[in-house]
Amino acid sequence: MAISLKLRFEIFKRDGFTCQYCGRKTPEVILEVEHIIPLSKGGTDESDNLTTSCFECNRGKGKSLLDTVLKDRDIHDETILLAEREFQLAEYNYIKKKIRERENKEIQELMDYFSSKIHGEPASAARDEFPGYLVRQCLKTMSYIDIYELIDVSVDITSKDSKGDNHTVAAAKYLSAILRNKLKEKKISTTLESYEK
Repeated sequence: MAISLKLRFEIFKRDGFTCQYCGRKTPEVILEVEHIIPLSKGGTDESDNLTTSCFECNRGKGKSLLDTVLKDRDIHDETILLAEREFQLAEYNYIKKKIRERENKEIQELMDYFSSKIHGEPASAARDEFPGYLVRQCLKTMSYIDIYELIDVSVDITSKDSKGDNHTVAAAKYLSAILRNKLKEKKISTTLESYEK
């Protein structure tokens, strides 16, 4: 029985639209869902027996061999591959769009919270100073609830000593510094994890 489109999409999403063998991603390659233990050897269509594989890895062919094979394909096979690529791009773009919408909503909430914490200054000034670009980067690796706490820290510390800046600017600079440090920590942690593997 063929794997349903819904299950395929869930496997692709779980695996980050990335081939679990070579690491290439949509839209660079065409992805397929592969059985880890083949059905002929007793494997099932359960999600824990399925993984994302690119066309090349799933077929076990090297790039040069695949290029040769593709030249000999008929127009029907080429059309099927093109349709599959379009389908995967649509799924990938849907997920990216949903992530972007979530990030935009969370950034707006955090910006509103930041401006509400700054007393005695216009809310528009706080929104102008808010480091949305750094917040977006941090939202890829941390919860926006954690960023609420970082805003509290930034506003509280700079309310006592703004180092000559007005409170909004000082709090935004302090928050930016904390976020940059969080991004550096994550980068170092990721580098160490890949080194240990």
